[in-house]
Amino acid sequence: MVAHHPEIVAFCRVLSVAPRTHSVRHAECDYTVFCFSDAADAVRFRERWGGEPFDPRDKGKGNEWFKWRKGPSASRRD
Repeated sequence: MVAHHPEIVAFCRVLSVAPRTHSVRHAECDYTVFCFSDAADAVRFRERWGGEPFDPRDKGKGNEWFKWRKGPSASRRD
């Protein structure tokens, strides 16, 4: 997905999306992360464009900050 594709930009104008995206990597694939302040907007985006939820606690630390630790050992929630 191209984050700045005109259709995506137009769709996001009415959503609570942050002005910038960022990227993470998992299993040799790069992902564009869109951040929303309203969870309902994130759901609308996923319904239209696909994707999956991303929790910032699942990204790597230090030199591996860009890695997305998906899977059963990822988010350790209390």
